[in-house]
Amino acid sequence: MIQRTYQPPIDAGRLIALVDAFEGRRVAVFGDLIVDEFIYGEIARVSREAPVLILNYDSTEIVAGGAGNAASNVAALGGKPSVIGIVGRDEPGQRLMHVLRGMDVAGVARPAGYRTPTKTRILAGGIHSAKQQVVRIDRASAAGLAVEHQAAIAAKLARAAARCDALLVSPQRRQQASEAARPGTEVIEFVFTPDRTSVNNLKVALLELENGGKA
Repeated sequence: MIQRTYQPPIDAGRLIALVDAFEGRRVAVFGDLIVDEFIYGEIARVSREAPVLILNYDSTEIVAGGAGNAASNVAALGGKPSVIGIVGRDEPGQRLMHVLRGMDVAGVARPAGYRTPTKTRILAGGIHSAKQQVVRIDRASAAGLAVEHQAAIAAKLARAAARCDALLVSPQRRQQASEAARPGTEVIEFVFTPDRTSVNNLKVALLELENGGKA
C-alpha cells in the first residue's frame, strides 16, 4: 500500500500573506525553457482528402513554457525572477526571449545551432464555443549539450544562486541547483502536472518559506 503524507489545509489568510510576501523576492528559476505556441482556428468543414477538420485560421499565441512559465508566475506574484537555461538563436528562441522581456535573462545561454524546444497546439472551435485542442506538434532540441555550454550554464546558475532568496527548479535539475545554492537558500521544485503528492509538497515548501526553513 502506498503511504501518503497528509498536510492539513493552509488557512486562506495565511496563503494571502504568503503571496503578498512574494513582492520583491529574488527567485532564480532553472530548467528547460520551452516555447508554447497556440494556433486557433474556426471549424469550416471536414476535408475530402482525409477524415480531418479544415480550420479557418484565427490567431497565434506564443507564451513561455517550462521554466519560462514558472518565471512568468513568479513575476505575476510580484517577485523578481532570474531565468537560467538555454534558448536557441532560431526564430522560436527570438520569440521566447521577447516573451521574457522585463525579466533578468542574464542567466540564459544562447549557443549557436541549438534548437529551441517548441510545443505547438492547434485548437479548433466555433464562434460561440470553447476551442478544444485537436493535435499537438513537438519540436524537441537535439539530445546532449556541448561541455562548454554545460559549464556556462553551471557558472550562470552559481552567480544567480549567490544573490537570490530562493531557487525554483524542475525536478531533474534539483540536485544541480542544491549544490549551487547558498546555505539556507530554499530550493523548490515547480510543478507541471499537479497531483495530490505535488500539491502537498508545495504546501510544505510554502510553510518552510514562511517559517525560515522549518515546516
